[in-house]
Amino acid sequence: MSDTNINFTINNNDNMRIDLFLVERLETVSRSEIQKQIKAHKILVNNNVVSCKYVLLDGDVVEGKLEDKVVIDKAQKVEFEIVFEDEHLIIINKPVNLVIHPGAGNREFTLLNGLLDHHEQAKTMPRAGIVHRLDKNTSGLMVVAKNETTQNLLIELIKNKDILRQYCAIVKGAIPFAIVQINQPIGRHNNQRTKMAVTEQGKEAISNILWRTNHKSYSEVGIGLQTGRTHQIRVHLSHLGYPIIGDEVYGNSHPLMKRQALHSNKLSFVHPITKENLSFTKEPPEDYMELKNAIWNN
Repeated sequence: MSDTNINFTINNNDNMRIDLFLVERLETVSRSEIQKQIKAHKILVNNNVVSCKYVLLDGDVVEGKLEDKVVIDKAQKVEFEIVFEDEHLIIINKPVNLVIHPGAGNREFTLLNGLLDHHEQAKTMPRAGIVHRLDKNTSGLMVVAKNETTQNLLIELIKNKDILRQYCAIVKGAIPFAIVQINQPIGRHNNQRTKMAVTEQGKEAISNILWRTNHKSYSEVGIGLQTGRTHQIRVHLSHLGYPIIGDEVYGNSHPLMKRQALHSNKLSFVHPITKENLSFTKEPPEDYMELKNAIWNN
């Protein structure tokens, strides 16, 4: 059993309560457990005891230690395609409707539960080796560590932007070829706390347009992430006026698409242990291709 060390310095504060802030960042720990630990003085701000309602300020230092809750989650059979696997890591092609971590409303049959069932060492690792995530309704490639050494090295690769993560999406509108990069800060929506938005108070967020194919009033676009903010691609494209088809939160509805037409289609990096150059591509799933064919053949 391992511990989760908490050490955050607050920047670009968006007036979040400490319990909500930690729920967002400690994705395998429930809000009730976090509140319990705050009340037990196991989590401090600037080395001081605070209440669960404390609103974080710029410069605040949040510190503490939590027993990692991964071990209390169930090992369950969960369907996901393994594209590559060795003793150090796994490349997964995540299907639509698969949640990454257990949370409110999705306590079971997540990717994390499936990893606990897949290999024994996942039970001893923070977040079962997960180092990044895809939204529930976004499909495609992910990398997961199988041991803590690899997990820490993968986190460093992501932090240093040494993992190429490329996505494809179908959007409403013909994206001009002059747009090659979207550099707009992203933070919490001022009025709807479950949404993200482009805001001056947000954190730096950069998405690169790698290619695009325009067809009448639609586009298919390839996007590379330079940063990894929550809902980044969905927010950026919607902000520019090119919402992703099927995105119920930021997008544009379509009778053929019941989720956002967004797929993680390419993942490339140097293996952190073997130093082998790894590169994987996966075509989008059937619903995405049906939407594309319907639009392009119209």
